[in-house]
This record gives sequence, structure tokens and C-alpha cells, in this order.
Amino acid sequence: MMSIYVVMLTVLIIAFVRHRRWHDPKLLLAMAVPFMLAYTFLPQMIERYLMWPAAILSAYAAINVAALALSWTLSLIAAILMFSYIIPFVRQTEMAKEWLPYIRPFFPDISWAIIVFACVMLYMAVTPSRSRREALRLESN
Repeated sequence: MMSIYVVMLTVLIIAFVRHRRWHDPKLLLAMAVPFMLAYTFLPQMIERYLMWPAAILSAYAAINVAALALSWTLSLIAAILMFSYIIPFVRQTEMAKEWLPYIRPFFPDISWAIIVFACVMLYMAVTPSRSRREALRLESN
């Protein structure tokens, strides 16, 4: 798992340098992805570490409206995971008894969604933005 993380981190460093050189706003996305990959591929990470990429994605959402969906989805996944961890400890309260049947099924199964989400974020961070791709096509002609 550590070797997968190191390979993906190397690719992200290259993308980070490219985005910084081109003044591409995807630089913020390239900053958030290592945190997401760390939670996804490194063992013994707890749910609160998903809040770092969610916070950086919220800054990217101020620049790119499509990133708003990424930010909200990641915040929702982090909240569900935190609730699934906390709610069983407070079973005696009425609210916990009410929410536990809804939260419990997410705990092991949401990990697949996190892996897919991390791969989508990695793809988005590595590819150049549309305006930059058009500029590269014009330069090559």
C-alpha cells in the first residue's frame, strides 16, 4: 500500500509543478489529492483526516463551480464516517437510537466509494484544465 501511495505521490508532484508553472487553478486540487490518497491507501487513518482534502476542495470550489460537487460529496462522506464511528458510543440517547439504523450500513461499504473518489480526484489533478489544453493546441499549430 505504501508503494502505491509513493508512486501516486510522485505523479502528483509532477502535476503540482506543471500546474504551478502554468498558473492553473487545479493547483488547489493537486494539493488536496495527497491527503485523500493518504486516507485511502495508508492504513490506520481515521475519519477526521478526510476533512483536510474537503477544506482544500472548498477553496477550489470558489474558483471552479464543478468542484463544489466534489467538496460537498467528500464532506458528506467524511460526516457519515464520523457519525458511524461516534453514534455507537452514545447508544443510550434517543437521537443515536434514531440515526443508528441509517448510519450503520455505510461503514464498511463506503470504502469503495472513497477509493473511486480518490481515483477521480487523482485523474482531475493530473490532467490539465480545458483552457490550458486549448492554449497548448494553439501553440502547437
